[in-house]
Amino acid sequence: MFKLSNFDSLGRKIAGFVLLLVGLVFLFFVLRNTVRDFPIWFFGQSVSGVVDETWYEMVEENAGEMSFTYFVSYHFTAPNGETHTNSSRLSAQEWMALSSSGEVIVVYSSLNPENNRIDDSRFIPLLFCSYLPFVAATWFFLTNGWKLLYAEFKEPDEELWVVEKKVLAEGEEK
Repeated sequence: MFKLSNFDSLGRKIAGFVLLLVGLVFLFFVLRNTVRDFPIWFFGQSVSGVVDETWYEMVEENAGEMSFTYFVSYHFTAPNGETHTNSSRLSAQEWMALSSSGEVIVVYSSLNPENNRIDDSRFIPLLFCSYLPFVAATWFFLTNGWKLLYAEFKEPDEELWVVEKKVLAEGEEK
């Protein structure tokens, strides 16, 4: 059975640094995506966009079956008159529907229209919930890494030091 008490001091320090590093990477990922997604989800404005191009790329061929990834390139004009272009990955059904229509609904952040995507508002609860495991993992890595390092680098408690001195002194008197 794995017990943390079996690690030596150097092992606990290394484990603490690794956990903190992984936690910081997760924190960066969560914050970067949160800053990108939340303004669109909660304050996004919808506008009609025009499909410029649709294409697909073969991803892999496995046992005679080919797999594809589907893309669309679109542009839209914001209310201030600026035209913005972006491309997005789609499911096969969405891609086939777009190929014939030539129009998409785009959601963009009014503060930064470059931050835009094809309307995925029907998936917002699912997308929001997809952050929860990453937040939980980030919390786990950061708190446990901090606990390991703090335990290794903190100064001994003064009261504990006095008790140890008394025990040693009593042992020498006998």
